[in-house]
Amino acid sequence: MTEQKVAPQIEFESLDDFIKGQNNYYAYFLDDSEWGINYRERPPFKRFQESHPEMEREVTGATVQAVRANPRQKLPYKQLWGTYKIMSDLVFVDDKYVMRDGKPDKYFLIR
Repeated sequence: MTEQKVAPQIEFESLDDFIKGQNNYYAYFLDDSEWGINYRERPPFKRFQESHPEMEREVTGATVQAVRANPRQKLPYKQLWGTYKIMSDLVFVDDKYVMRDGKPDKYFLIR
């Protein structure tokens, strides 16, 4: 089997940089909405979920709780950043929607 080529992703220098630039990344950890379910069907998330099931459950629970709270709570950014560092290495150039104009879309995970 040939090893797949990892698509380049944005590497955030700090937690603050991640918070400012993550856009909709947290949607991967919403298991109770159509929007989140669409994100969770993407191959990089499936790979992450399979390789880190406990971490996925923990971050999903914390993210859903923060979003559902009234008033809404702060997202678990530190945990989300940890998952991003892992999941960004699980995005392959042959995954659907990763290529844009013939080049890997480095913003794929955070849109």
